[in-house]
Amino acid sequence: MSDHDTSASHTVTHTEYERETDTRWGHRNPGMGWLLALLGIPLLLAALAAFTGHTALESDLGKASVSALADSGVQGLDGVDVNFSGRDATVNLPDGVSLSAGDRAKVEAALTGAGARVVNFAGPGAAAGGTGTDGDGTDASPSPEPTDATGEENGDDSCDAAILQSSIDSAIGEDKVLFDKFSHKLDPQALGEVNAAAVYIKNCADAKVEVTGHINPGAKDSLALRRAQSVRKALIAAGVSADAISAVSAGTSDPQGSEFINRYVNIKVK
Repeated sequence: MSDHDTSASHTVTHTEYERETDTRWGHRNPGMGWLLALLGIPLLLAALAAFTGHTALESDLGKASVSALADSGVQGLDGVDVNFSGRDATVNLPDGVSLSAGDRAKVEAALTGAGARVVNFAGPGAAAGGTGTDGDGTDASPSPEPTDATGEENGDDSCDAAILQSSIDSAIGEDKVLFDKFSHKLDPQALGEVNAAAVYIKNCADAKVEVTGHINPGAKDSLALRRAQSVRKALIAAGVSADAISAVSAGTSDPQGSEFINRYVNIKVK
């Protein structure tokens, strides 16, 4: 060997392998399709539940409407049926069934009290009766001659003050419009009663009513006024003219039943 080390030359060969990468989303994420399908199931169930609940509501309202019409006191309702779309009711009057304004008000009040939000009249009898709407929602009646009160136009006495008061009292019941303790908000039952009373009031163009709020001993007097104002707002929302309604407070006076349930509102014809 020589005095100088001779380093061996080594050649290192690197073999590169080309890897084909498939970037298609479906291949890279084979489970995403199933994941999206699973996520869609709650949405499908929610939609199905909403549809089922909607149908159940209409069915319940339909059953309630049968009893409501029977208890309305209106005669000659044979052949009349009520259809619901959500809470909107359509009373189908067949040919030969014509209702006066007073009877229409009673039917509308009965159905509103049973849970209907809007009541329309349709069918051949609706046109003959002079008010209401036909199947497409347009006015099916000729324009009435102007009068002081709708009830007077149709020849009935439903706008007589005493009769109107009796109708209102029947709509809101013996307990009047009852509120929960320390509350001025209308619950669904109370709102239904107010809506039923509104049908009679708005049927009489000249009617004036006073809405009076009451409270239990120990409650703030302002609560009585807020209760009265809640009923006034509900009557206005139901179609009664704002000018026809005044709201006042009676405080703890005139207890309903006993002083411990003196949390109500009454509606009096002026």
